[in-house]
Amino acid sequence: MLPVVIFEPDKDTRTYLTQSVAEYTRNHDSGMSLLANTASIEETVRWLNQEKGIMLAMLSIVTGQSDCRKQTVLLGRQIVRTNRDNYTLFCLHDVRDLEALLNTGLRPIGVLVKPFNKEKLEKLLARVDRDYRELHEEESGACLVVDSGNSTYRIPYSRILYIEALDKKLTIWTKQQSITIRMTLNTLETSLPAELFFRCHRSYIVNVKAIDYVDFTAMEVVLTSGDSIPLSRTARDGMREKLEQERGQNLGT
Repeated sequence: MLPVVIFEPDKDTRTYLTQSVAEYTRNHDSGMSLLANTASIEETVRWLNQEKGIMLAMLSIVTGQSDCRKQTVLLGRQIVRTNRDNYTLFCLHDVRDLEALLNTGLRPIGVLVKPFNKEKLEKLLARVDRDYRELHEEESGACLVVDSGNSTYRIPYSRILYIEALDKKLTIWTKQQSITIRMTLNTLETSLPAELFFRCHRSYIVNVKAIDYVDFTAMEVVLTSGDSIPLSRTARDGMREKLEQERGQNLGT
């Protein structure tokens, strides 16, 4: 469960942010849980000190209140010092505060400027939600262990985009790197969880979670990374079925 703390001096805006988090959690089966919403810096710090795990802090900077800006920035720094994996989302009441925020050196998960865009807020919450789930997946040991040369790699399933077979070698393409190993695709396929990976071509296995869409006319699978890999005609029906299963899971059915 990812606790969410909202610091927002303005009552109406605080209500809007609180309702937005609750709505996202309800509609997306999220692991987020609202811990506190407050207009007090001191109360925000108190919740921060009580919570030992990772949290999402939504911090506002109110227009024309230089003290609020300074205190909020200091709070943001404290949140990062407390736990480097904490997420910070800044909510600005005036776009003129954006430059000052960027000059602090803080690297928040995102920045919103009033009037807040609901779609952008949902995307930022989804980004945090996805990253938090992946982090816990890595910690739980849900990963592929392979040897390459003299090195052993533990690759979280969530980081794998696809696996490509070429010249009696396999290349595991992840979000950050590629790792080449000596193994057949058939052998590796048996060690992968079937609910996450699909053999879309004789030379490719794709992570279903990494699929953006499938072009059944061009017979290619387009990934969220922007890469595209081929889809064989023999795998076409299986891919349709896999996408339907994934869609059903996302809808909570």
